[in-house]
Amino acid sequence: MKEASQKDTRPLNATVVVPVPREGHYHYTTQLCNALVKDRGIGKLILTLIFTTKEAGEKEFDLLAPEVEIFILSPYNRNRIIRLLITLLNFARYVFVLKRNKIRTAHIHSTTEHWYLDLFLHFLFKLLQIKIVRTVHEVNRERIASISPMERRSADFLLRKSDAVIVHNERTARLLEEERAIPRSRMEVIPHGNYLLFTTFSKNTAAEAHPGNEHPTILFFGFKRHKGLELFIEACKEMQIEGHHFNTVIAGVVNPGDEDLIERAKGFESARLLPGYISNEEIWKIFQDVDVVILPYLSGTTSGALHLAYAFGKATLISDLPCFLDVALPEQTSLVVKTGDKKALKEGMIRLLQDDQLRGELARKGLERESSSEFAWPEIARKTIDLFAGLCTRVPGNE
Repeated sequence: MKEASQKDTRPLNATVVVPVPREGHYHYTTQLCNALVKDRGIGKLILTLIFTTKEAGEKEFDLLAPEVEIFILSPYNRNRIIRLLITLLNFARYVFVLKRNKIRTAHIHSTTEHWYLDLFLHFLFKLLQIKIVRTVHEVNRERIASISPMERRSADFLLRKSDAVIVHNERTARLLEEERAIPRSRMEVIPHGNYLLFTTFSKNTAAEAHPGNEHPTILFFGFKRHKGLELFIEACKEMQIEGHHFNTVIAGVVNPGDEDLIERAKGFESARLLPGYISNEEIWKIFQDVDVVILPYLSGTTSGALHLAYAFGKATLISDLPCFLDVALPEQTSLVVKTGDKKALKEGMIRLLQDDQLRGELARKGLERESSSEFAWPEIARKTIDLFAGLCTRVPGNE
C-alpha cells in the first residue's frame, strides 16, 4: 500500500458510462468527455455505452472528439438471441479492456432502467477496484417514467455505495442528504455545462429558406407533463380567445404515458407539432424560426433546455424552480413566473410577445450568460478530474 505522503504518478484512466447515445444525458457526457481528453490530468478515457438503439444513428458519435474511445456493451440487433449472445461476449471483453487500460474511475450518468444490470455493473467495478462516481441529473425519475419499488431500492443503494456523487446545485445535494441519506461529504457540486456546440451545426449545414413569420413564434420543448405542457396549452388557448396573435411550435420527445398530450396540443390554431426525437443536426432548424422559448416546468432538478435556448440566443420564460434560478438571472436573462401559476404564465408570455426590445435584451444577455466561464466545459472537466484524483489517492480508513 502506498504511503499517504507518496505521490501517485499512475495515469488517471477513466470510463464514462451512459445508457444510450441520444438525448440529454448523452449530450452532457459527450461534452464532458471532449473536455476531459483535452486536460492533461486524464490519461485514457473510454465512453461506455450500455445499449445502442435502432433510432440512435452513427451521427450521434460525431459529437465526440477522436481521442475518446467508445465501447458498446449491447449493440442493437433486431434478433434478440443474437443480441444477448453478443452482449455476453462483450461483457467478457469489457472486463479485459478495463484491466488492460488500468481504468481507475467509472463515472456513471443515469441508470439503465434495468436494476439488475445496474447492480451488476456496480459490483463489477467494485470487484476490479474501480472507484465509482455518479452524476445525479434528476433526483426523481418518476417525472420521466413510473418506477417499481425494486428500482427505487436499487437506485438508493447504488447512490449510497458510490465513492462520490456529483450534483449540479446545492439544493439537489440537500435533497439527497435529507431524503436518500447520502453524506454531504461525498457530494460535489459541479454546474451543468453549456450547449454552445449545437449552434455549430447551422454553420456546417446548408441553410434552408424559412419564410418570415407575421407574428412572434413560441417554442415549447418536449411533450412531457412535468414540463408544464398542459398549463402552457391552457394559457395559449386563453390568449387566443383574448385576441393575441402568435405562432406555436411544440417539439421533442414524447414521455411514456404522456402520448395524450399530442392530441390536446392539436386543440388550438397556429400550432406546429413535431413529436419525436430531434437529431443534433436538426435542432438549429427548430430554434432558427422561433422568438421565445417557454419553460414552465412543474418539477425538475436540472434542465439542458434552458442552456440550449441561451446558446441559440432566444428570449426565455421560466418557472421559479431552483434548477432554473441556479442558471438564470431574473429579468436579465429570463422572465421568471411562479411554478404552476397559469395567470402569471399567460401574463409573462403576453409581455414577451408585445415587447420586441425586451426579447432582444433577454436573448443577448442569455447568450452572454451561457458563454461565461461558469458553464465552460474545461472548468467542469478540471473539477471532475480533481474529484477523480482525490478518490484515487484517498487512503483507506481516512474516508
